[in-house]
Amino acid sequence: MILATLGSDKSVTTIDAIMTEIFTGVKPNEIRIYREESDPRQNFSEKLKDTLKLLGIDSKIREIVIGDKISDWKDKMSNEEIDILDITPGRKYMAIVANNYSKAKEVRYAYLKEERKGYHVFGYVSPLEIKVYNIRDGKEVNYEPPSTLDGDEISFLNSEGLTSLYNLLSLHGKLNILVGDEDLNLDKPDIRDDYINNCLIRSGFKKYDEEKDVEKYEKQDSFFLADTNTYIKLGNRLGWLTKGKLLASKSVYNELLNKTKNTQKEGKTILFHLGMYSYTLLHRNPPISEFNKSGDIPLIEEAKKIKDNISEQLVLITADRQESYVAGSNKVKSIFLNTLKDGKGDIGELLFCLTYRSEYTDPHDNAKKELSIELNGEETVKILPYQLHEGKSKVVTKNKELNYAKVIEKLYEIVKNQ
Repeated sequence: MILATLGSDKSVTTIDAIMTEIFTGVKPNEIRIYREESDPRQNFSEKLKDTLKLLGIDSKIREIVIGDKISDWKDKMSNEEIDILDITPGRKYMAIVANNYSKAKEVRYAYLKEERKGYHVFGYVSPLEIKVYNIRDGKEVNYEPPSTLDGDEISFLNSEGLTSLYNLLSLHGKLNILVGDEDLNLDKPDIRDDYINNCLIRSGFKKYDEEKDVEKYEKQDSFFLADTNTYIKLGNRLGWLTKGKLLASKSVYNELLNKTKNTQKEGKTILFHLGMYSYTLLHRNPPISEFNKSGDIPLIEEAKKIKDNISEQLVLITADRQESYVAGSNKVKSIFLNTLKDGKGDIGELLFCLTYRSEYTDPHDNAKKELSIELNGEETVKILPYQLHEGKSKVVTKNKELNYAKVIEKLYEIVKNQ
């Protein structure tokens, strides 16, 4: 069985095409990748071959360089014996020529309505959102997700990888997210646990109605400051909402640093670590400033100073009602995040945040709640804390036939530096 596809300058789309076909039940003994030019990345084929072995597929992988002349593509594709040709990645002319002139028994295309979502590691977009068609007869191809071979049960994934893991496991049945003994129902996330609720907000399964005000001011080219609680509650979503117009506050950085510089893991310290993780992700480096204070009043003072030195409007985003009052008294415009509603969230961000519930306690709940995912009522993976500052979680696979975490980890190693 020969599976072929087209090479792209972004290897992620080529790999996704190959993986999509394998998840329809294709088991090739040879994979061909037709390209305009050779791939400068070393060991691409070897790494892909090694990853596919986890799925029980030992394929010869050939990269065939044709160039950029349509006539050369016509001549080459006319003489190639291929069983299945996936024309999803690559340039448009390559797909047209390949479809028109190849002798492939099947020519397939994976249709994703929101194409911008496709430039991620395989599985980030649920296969249920991707329809694979045989172009020759117009029929849809069903998925037949493969099992994995016995391998290393330990993997390390970021939030994107956790999204992929959740989506691929969902192809096999009903999933349940358990935090300790509590089954998290995402359709009706009515949770009394403060930490879990914070994770629901960070991941967007709960949203503040006032976020629309942030979007409104962003469209008016306003700049923003945010208080410590906002980094804790909104997390990385704060960057998505402000679209590059979020200024780094030294007073907020000072407060987060003071709260996270000790090694204590009890109580609510982990919330400040989450806040610092988001702060450093959104700002990369702390602001260079002689402003060494921290807290609410110093933040207002900092906002006033910034406001006086920029021509654009400055808006303070806060999750503290009193701070919004103080901001108003000092003629600093503010948005008070107050009214929660259900939203459409990012499952990987949620799982990453929930990973660290085991390091959170409060006076009313001292339980160390670990995160796990059940598939059809059986525990399939445990997700444990690893290195929060790197945005990673430790995944322990309990079912050796569903070790998709290791597959995703290896795929991410191939595409991460492109």
